[in-house]
Amino acid sequence: KGADSDAEISLQNPAPGVRISQSFGQNPAVYQKFGLAGHEGIDYACKIGTPIKAAAGGVVYMRGETPGTFGPDKNQGPYGIRVIVEHTWGSQKGYTVYAHLSSDSVRVGDRVQAGDVVGKSGDTGNSDGAHLHFSLILFGKSHPGYKSALDKADNWYHDPAPFMSGTRGVDEWVEGDTGDMHEEIICLPPTRAEEM
Repeated sequence: KGADSDAEISLQNPAPGVRISQSFGQNPAVYQKFGLAGHEGIDYACKIGTPIKAAAGGVVYMRGETPGTFGPDKNQGPYGIRVIVEHTWGSQKGYTVYAHLSSDSVRVGDRVQAGDVVGKSGDTGNSDGAHLHFSLILFGKSHPGYKSALDKADNWYHDPAPFMSGTRGVDEWVEGDTGDMHEEIICLPPTRAEEM
């Protein structure tokens, strides 16, 4: 699976107009204790209730919350309420993850198109402020330091930004830009398949 597979992957911004508060790979010291080289996705500084859109067409693979010890009632997994969509880009299979939602609006097996609302942003799970955590997981495409716990299979986190047009990193916002301005938000990842 080389550059030809990559060229077929195309993602839309799941939170258009919202500032990125943490980029892929940031804060390695925080994430090393979870077996990751850095942050495993992109965080968008959304207000609670912001509509979150599917970044690409696919089928809803997982939704809702997982059990755990996080969240306001200490009963949610690290991602809180999340939606995971399965995709196929040519020969490349993968998933997009939308985490820390206040609610989801899809069911497992639903077919979604890019731009369809899959839920609303929130502050659920292992989160210290309202935001969307967005991840890209690719099957069979090794990325040392970024192994995903999803299904205990050959799944790896990858930076979604190179596959999205018009995406700006946390350091690329200038005075006058629109979008919510928040301080950096740290969210901690699931480390076991049952937490995904």
